[in-house]
Parts: sequence; structure tokens; C-alpha cells
Amino acid sequence: MTFFTHVVNGRTYGAWYRRVAPHEIEVIGAGFMCKAPHAGCDELSVARSVLEDSLRMQMQTGARPRSLDERTQRENTPR
Repeated sequence: MTFFTHVVNGRTYGAWYRRVAPHEIEVIGAGFMCKAPHAGCDELSVARSVLEDSLRMQMQTGARPRSLDERTQRENTPR
């Protein structure tokens, strides 16, 4: 599996992808898993496109997917 990041609306998101067939990848992120063909295209570009499409669909429904830019509560707690 290969981890990658992609910026959508100025926020950075991450997911993983892996090749499952000669011309097909599987993209896995928070709350989704999707197979996508990539014949003639760069696997990373296809994975980023799948991630962006998923995020935009979530945002259209009013969801706020958590970006990698957001700090967790634990990270905000003073030590």
C-alpha cells in the first residue's frame, strides 16, 4: 500500500492505494474504499482523483471530512 496526500479546498487529506490488477487500483481512506481503473493513467493521479471525488461528495452532504491539517485534541493538550 502506498500512502499519499492531496490538497482539496486548501486542506490536505491522505489515503492509501494499491494495485489489485494490472489496470486497477484500490483506494482506501477514512470512511471509503473504492476500486478504479487506471489504464493509460498514472496510478497516483487516479488515486488522488478518487480521493478528491469522495471528499467533494461528502462535503456536498454537509459532512466535514477531517484533514491532516487539523490537530487532534490530544495534540492540543498541554504537557
